Amino acid sequence: MILNLADIIESPPFVLVAAPVAAFDDLRWTLRHEHPAVDVRMLRGHACHSKDSLFNEITATLQFPLYFGRNWDALLDLLRDHVGLNGERLILCIADADHILLHADHYGEAFWAILKQCATEGNPPLHIVLHVDNSTPVYEYRRMRFLERLQAIPIQPVEFGLSRP
Repeated sequence: MILNLADIIESPPFVLVAAPVAAFDDLRWTLRHEHPAVDVRMLRGHACHSKDSLFNEITATLQFPLYFGRNWDALLDLLRDHVGLNGERLILCIADADHILLHADHYGEAFWAILKQCATEGNPPLHIVLHVDNSTPVYEYRRMRFLERLQAIPIQPVEFGLSRP
């Protein structure tokens, strides 16, 4: 299955994509170049091994202003208002999203709660495309644990592969 912009916008705010890393990057690249009015950003989950590294990564990814307070309330405010983003709609792609939840301390739960709130209260709503690498031997175990931890969030799972044109 090839995921496109309409699939993302019309699905629940969270889409879980099981694909090799290269295919997921192809999806981001395709969305960004075929839909310039949409702001597509990539957050590297494997780089978010602590609360500080998460704030560093999201600040760089979304180009937050210098006054960003590096706390949960400030993150919620900026994401909900989409401050500093150029597109009409934000799609936040999170590569290796399972790393944030499965390999992090308690900050992962707070981060997912904020994303869920922004996906329902943002104007326009935030869309989140989560990635789990299905090319690894532990893929099914990590995917199932990831979905178990996020039971309260409606997620549309998708498995696919893409190649850049």
